[in-house]
Amino acid sequence: MTVETRQPSLVDTIFRLQELADYIVPFGIRAVSELHLADLLRTDHPLSLADAYPFVIGDLRAWAEFGHTLRTGESAFEHVHGTGYYDYLAQNPLESERVDRSVRAQNRYVLRDVLHAYPWSELGTVVDVGGGDGTFLAGLLARHTGLTGTLVDLPHVVANAPAVLDKAGVTDRCTILPGSFFDPLPADADAYILKTILHDWNDTAARTVLRRVRAAMRPDSRLILLEAQLPEGDEFHIGKLLDLHSLVLVAGPDRSREDLATLLSQAGLLLSESITTQTLTIFEATRD
Repeated sequence: MTVETRQPSLVDTIFRLQELADYIVPFGIRAVSELHLADLLRTDHPLSLADAYPFVIGDLRAWAEFGHTLRTGESAFEHVHGTGYYDYLAQNPLESERVDRSVRAQNRYVLRDVLHAYPWSELGTVVDVGGGDGTFLAGLLARHTGLTGTLVDLPHVVANAPAVLDKAGVTDRCTILPGSFFDPLPADADAYILKTILHDWNDTAARTVLRRVRAAMRPDSRLILLEAQLPEGDEFHIGKLLDLHSLVLVAGPDRSREDLATLLSQAGLLLSESITTQTLTIFEATRD
């Protein structure tokens, strides 16, 4: 009798590696470094990166078809899965939770940079548009106690926001509004935040989001964008890798400062200032 054996696929192998990593990461894997860099992989570290870069099976299957994106400029993710990235996450809660944990881990570092780089205390009310589970907004409100906020994102995304806001002690200063940034937004806030949103969308969709924000703004309101700014030339930059990842998942590009200024102008907004930090660049725009 012949027993057939199946060779594990690349996706199967990576999934098993993820299960192994889920087990050993909490212990720190100290052996990889004498400089304690591995401490950042501990789940109990205050700046833990244990969840920052997960193996998301849906993403890996999309990357296996990277050639489709190169040939067509279209999302390999949608080509493979037959649905858009965010619709897929809504239908796959385990993978959605991995992505949420990744964003929370990255936000710890972004907050360390941007809280000191921009005059947030000049504001009174802010709307975090597409703000996920509220991790960034919670950190902002906790640091600047004179601020009140509104969190806007899809219902399944904001489902965990109450716990995040409660842990930060800012529940009484934040309203959660389930909804899409393609729909009308809360009006008349001092500032509207779009953090790493536009890079997930092509120019047509990005203009729609920006016009929704502009329609909600007062004449003196500000739009605050936080995006990876791509440098010119062929030198290595982490933003270029994120750009490729966005192309594969959603066919959305990261943009240069000039690209962003053009996009804002087309939506009736004027880029007034940019502040570079070690993580993201802060762009400020006003109504033109």
